[in-house]
Amino acid sequence: MKNSVSKSVTRESVFAGAHHVNAVHSIECGNYLGAWFETLKHSPHYTQMCRSGLFNSAASLKTYEMFGAVEDLTFAQWWACKGLDEFGCGCVELGDGYEITYQSIGFDIKVSISFPLARPASAIRFEGLAFAVSNKFRGLLSDRPAIWPFFRSKVSPYAIGRSLQVVRACQRFASNGKFKMWEIGEQLNLKRASTGQPGDWRIDLTDKHIDMGKLVSAENKRGITLAFNASQGFFPSFARR
Repeated sequence: MKNSVSKSVTRESVFAGAHHVNAVHSIECGNYLGAWFETLKHSPHYTQMCRSGLFNSAASLKTYEMFGAVEDLTFAQWWACKGLDEFGCGCVELGDGYEITYQSIGFDIKVSISFPLARPASAIRFEGLAFAVSNKFRGLLSDRPAIWPFFRSKVSPYAIGRSLQVVRACQRFASNGKFKMWEIGEQLNLKRASTGQPGDWRIDLTDKHIDMGKLVSAENKRGITLAFNASQGFFPSFARR
C-alpha cells in the first residue's frame, strides 16, 4: 500500500524561485511560470499571432492554448481567468510508484507525495522534491509544462527577469537618441563594477561606460531572443533558433 504525505506550500514559497534585486521588480518573474508569462507579454511575435489567430507551428499554437492572449493582463488576472485551469493542478510520475501531485487552493499550492515504502514525513522537503523532479526531467519547461512548480534550469527566473527588464528599458527609451545604453545599465544597477562613481578618472569612467553599454546590448539581445523562442513554443531558451 502506498503511503502519502501532504504539505501546504504558500504562494510566496512556490513563487520564490529567485532573490529579487533592483533590476527585477516584478513578482511574476520569481518563478518559472510567472517568468514564462512575462516573456510572452514581451514578445511582439506572440502578440501578433494572438491578434491574427495565425500560428507558425504546432508548438506556438500549443503555447496559445495554454496561455491565451496575455497582452492586456497582469499575472494575477491571467491566473484567475486562465492560468488556474491550465496549471492549477497536476501529477508528476517519477516511476516505481513514486509520484507527486499538486493542486492550487486559493493562493496556496498543496503538494502530495505518494511512494511505495514508508518514510518519515520530516525527511521530505520541498527543495528535495524540486531537485528530484528537475533531475528526472531534463530539457525545457515547454516540453513538460505540468512540472512548473518543481522546474529548475541553468536559466534562472532572475536571469530571465533581468533580460526582460533591459528589453523594457530599451524599448521605452528607443525614441530618445540622447539616452545612452550605459545610462540604462546604471539605472537598472546591472553591474556595480561598471557603474561610474564620484572621483573616477575620466579614462576609467569611459571604460566603465563602454563595458556597461556592451552588457546592456547583450542583455537586450538575450531578452529579445528569449521572447521570440517563447512565442515559437520553446521556454526557457536564450539559444538562437
